[in-house]
Amino acid sequence: MTKRIEFNPNPELNEDVSWLIGFYLAEGIKNKNSIGVANKEEKLIIKSLDIFEKYFAIKREKWSVFIK
Repeated sequence: MTKRIEFNPNPELNEDVSWLIGFYLAEGIKNKNSIGVANKEEKLIIKSLDIFEKYFAIKREKWSVFIK
């Protein structure tokens, strides 16, 4: 069963959100029920989680993070 996540669908378009969009376009993957990034740099993963939490109101506890 897929769990739904509530989020802010209209974040302010600023430098952080623009960075996240670029990061996803460069490294992102999408399948039917999830999104991800093909990058294992912890600093970049943490930055993306910070932006999701601050601008999209998605708490870190809602994410499953796997770094290989």
